Order: sequence, then structure tokens, then C-alpha cells
Amino acid sequence: MAVQSVVEKANSAPLPAIFHMKSVAHHYLVVLRPANLVMILIGQSLTLYTVNPIGPLSAKIVAYGPIILGTLLVAGAGYLINDHFDRISDQINANGALVIDQFSETSEVYRYYLVLNALAILCGFFSAQSLNTLLLGFVLPCVALILFAYSRVKWFKLGVGAVLISICVSATILLIPWMESVRRDTNLNQALPHLTWLGYNTIAFAAFWLNLMRELIKDLQDIKGDQNDNRPTLPIIMGTSRAKNLVIGLGLVASVILIYGFFSIYTLSYSLGIYMITLLTALLYFCHRTRNAHRAQDFKSLSLHLKYIMLQGTLALLWLNHL
Repeated sequence: MAVQSVVEKANSAPLPAIFHMKSVAHHYLVVLRPANLVMILIGQSLTLYTVNPIGPLSAKIVAYGPIILGTLLVAGAGYLINDHFDRISDQINANGALVIDQFSETSEVYRYYLVLNALAILCGFFSAQSLNTLLLGFVLPCVALILFAYSRVKWFKLGVGAVLISICVSATILLIPWMESVRRDTNLNQALPHLTWLGYNTIAFAAFWLNLMRELIKDLQDIKGDQNDNRPTLPIIMGTSRAKNLVIGLGLVASVILIYGFFSIYTLSYSLGIYMITLLTALLYFCHRTRNAHRAQDFKSLSLHLKYIMLQGTLALLWLNHL
């Protein structure tokens, strides 16, 4: 009995402060979708590698370090505020396991959100000052407004928000080449080669297209919760079957473009041609799986499948230095 009493006291005793701090730190990280942020970081890092910026290392860090950090911060803030406004629908979609509810109150969510955006905007203006380009300083505030509107305005879920979010995703690829063009025009009076820009624009368009498909898949996954929260998403308005057919149609269009791209590029780079075939195979398999998807778990798996395709497509940046 004495041993049992000691065990019960140990189990009921409060955790040491260090364990509470670790729990809070872990929670603050989880709500920012670290896996998605890592994908953004990989895309921008590969873009920075392939663009091969001019100048010493210190100048590159000053110009590009803050804007990459700011991009990650504003994206994380967008995920946070989206979770906050999706609390009602997530009671069904997430089976009640709401990470966002671990915050003590709404004011804490807004404080966290405002701090993240403030730091992001400061990073953006710091990079803008280093390039003497005021326009760059307004990029991240505009993105923050788009992400807030997507989360707050319900009718944005009716396709408009998906398009705007996909534009923001593609902009993460184009932002660094645009900055480097400004730097080269200022210091060398020359721009990036036309073929290089063509590669970046192609990859950015692919990111836009695939993310648009993924937004539709996520709406199919969350249809029950969105109905509960009166969110007019495309699957609710069109019906599940038509929304699935729309996703498959987008996937088939992307496949046709990939086939055209393969026959245009394989003579310049056989390895890139083979790489495009692997992308085409993954995309066609995705279309097949979408046709047979019915449950929320099926669409969750398809969303993850598209994320892998997007990551695989981002790796195509490695070939830009060899074209």
C-alpha cells in the first residue's frame, strides 16, 4: 500500500517547469506546419543555389537571408490564423484533436500571429533596403493580407482563395530570381539569361498548378466540416463527383504539358527527360487514385501524394545550371 501511495503521488505531482517549457515550445512549432515550411525552404534554397548570386558571401546573406526568413514567418502566421478560423470545421475534420485549442485564449493566438507577421515584414523591408528596392518591402505584407483574407472570408473558399494561395506558392520560386535580376541590373547592367527565366517560370507555373489541385483535394477531404461551418467550397457547390473530375482534369492537363515538355527537352538533357517521366508516372497514378477516392482518409493520402510530387518537381531546379 505504501508503494502504491508513492506511485499515485508521483503520477499526480505537477511536471517540472522544464517539461512544461518543452511542451509549449513543441506546440508553438507544430501549429506553424514545419513540414510545409521545410518545403518552402528547400524550394527557395535550391532557387538561390541555381541563380548563383553575384557578390561576396556576406552581401548574399544580407540580401537573401532576411527575405527567406520573412517568407517562412509569414507562411507560418498564415497557417496559424487559418487554424484559428477553422476551429468549427476542424471539430469534425480533425476529430476534435485541435492543436490550436491548446492556446489559452484567442488573444494569445492574435499576439502570436501579429508577432510573426511583424517580424516577417521587418525582414522584407531589411532586404528591400539592402537592394534599394522599396517594392520588395510590400511583397510580404501583401501575402499576409491574402492569407488572412483566405482564412477569414468564407466565400474565398469558393475557388478564389485557392487561386490566390497558389499564386503565393509560385511566387516563392520567382521572388529570388527577381531580386537577383534587380541586383545584376543595378551592379552589372545585365539580367538573368532568357533560358534561365524560362526554367523558373515553368517550375513556378507547375507549383501553381499542383497547389491548386491540392487545395481542391483538401476541400474534398474537409467537406463535412466545411458544411458544418457553412463554408461554400467548390466540392459543396459542385458536388463531390464533379469536384473529383475537375481535379482529374487538371491532372491530365498537367500530364499533357509534361509530355510536350519531355519531347522538347530530352535532347538537351537525357537525365532531365527521364526525371520528367517519373513525374508523369506519379501524376497519372494520382489521377487514377483520385478516381477511386471516396473517404476523407483517401483524400488526405492524395494530398500527401501531391505534396511529394510538388517536392519532386522542385528538385527540377537542380537542372537549370546545366541547360
